[in-house]
Amino acid sequence: MWGAASEMTAAMPGVDRAASLRVAAFPVDGPAGELGAFCSPECAQTVDGHLAGQVSEELALKAYEEAALTSAAAVHRVAVDEGFRNAVGGGDAMLERALGNLVESGADGPRNRAYRRDAELVAKFWQRYCAKTEFGTTRPIEVLESAERVLTPPDGGFALGSALLDELEPAFDAAGRRTEVGVHLCAASLDELSAGEYLAVLSDPVTTSGEHAPRTTVGRVVTQRATWRTTIAESELAEVVGPRERYFAARRWRAELGLPERVFVALADETKPMCVDFTSPIFTAVLCTALRASADHDVAVTITEVLPGPGHAWVPDEQGHRYLSELRIH
Repeated sequence: MWGAASEMTAAMPGVDRAASLRVAAFPVDGPAGELGAFCSPECAQTVDGHLAGQVSEELALKAYEEAALTSAAAVHRVAVDEGFRNAVGGGDAMLERALGNLVESGADGPRNRAYRRDAELVAKFWQRYCAKTEFGTTRPIEVLESAERVLTPPDGGFALGSALLDELEPAFDAAGRRTEVGVHLCAASLDELSAGEYLAVLSDPVTTSGEHAPRTTVGRVVTQRATWRTTIAESELAEVVGPRERYFAARRWRAELGLPERVFVALADETKPMCVDFTSPIFTAVLCTALRASADHDVAVTITEVLPGPGHAWVPDEQGHRYLSELRIH
């Protein structure tokens, strides 16, 4: 129900369209929002070969320059994307200035220090926008028995009246979508589930506290993503300067820890993780900048595999673009 309700908000009269836009996500295969827009796997392979002594420095540098140009073009596409600009507009003066600078300089503008600062800022906001973690929180929409279509409860916000679902039912049936009122999926009552013998089942999975915890599965269900733990100082990335040097250092660090190409990196002194693609020159730069900006280099760093990834996207829209979706069980 929650997924269906969130889709309805964009077209419903009386609902804040801006708020709906802020929690929208790019499809994994969309144009400016393509998750692979900043990826450079060929460059990563060449640089890895150089670090292993199998590829010349000349070829590695050439591959990096080509990847940097690809990233610059991708940043420009994001900067001029109307949906992205509308979603982030007015909320951050530095971002507004960065977007303006990138649009003005064009896709072939100079890649100087000012450009790198603006590009990293836009890329950081873009990945948070795609992850729906930056522009306001999302929450389930309550459905109440009522002849009204949209309700305004006394505690603020809004709720949907059941009459609206009745009106939309033919459209959802035609689209192959269903709306259901939440029901218990367990034969036992909530009181029984709260009893001591069930608490172990309801508890969070137990994981190791070492440097690496492998992925935990029960049958086909992943109960814990693979994680790696280190510190900013141990990574040595905070001290690296220069975009090319940062990329080479990040590739070396990834290989040393055995990390996947795409991960979430969480700093203990930050509230939100960042998505990092190690094949991307711009996202490795964003990572190094974030590590360098931390006042305490003994801060813990937790790296988690991105799972599910873009290849697992299964929710289609009318244009055939595919999205990831969550089923949360409480």
